[in-house]
Amino acid sequence: MSARDKATEAWGAPPDWVLVLADASDRTSQAQVARLLAINSGYISYALRNQKPEYHQPVEYAVRGKLMAETIKCPVMGEIDQSLCVRHRKSRVPPILAEERQLRATCPTCIHNTNRKEEAHAE
Repeated sequence: MSARDKATEAWGAPPDWVLVLADASDRTSQAQVARLLAINSGYISYALRNQKPEYHQPVEYAVRGKLMAETIKCPVMGEIDQSLCVRHRKSRVPPILAEERQLRATCPTCIHNTNRKEEAHAE
């Protein structure tokens, strides 16, 4: 059974990003897609099977950024792909560059951060 068939069976009407993920997995493999997206391969399986929704967001952002070439407007960096946004938000590396310090200060309250601490200011 193809990844697309599994996704359709699990979701009924899968979101667009799940179909793109399934097609990419069918072309290569879930493991190769996971490496490309820099995420855990288990998360891809959860997304395709519509299980453990708490893991869907990082997969969706990675798919939209890397496979669908969607961008968001970052208040610090301008237009960036969604996976880059997530990577900056989750970075635990001490900021050295001025841009990194700006991101560290801005990301917690950014509208694109679904775990933001207060109402966001980005558009």
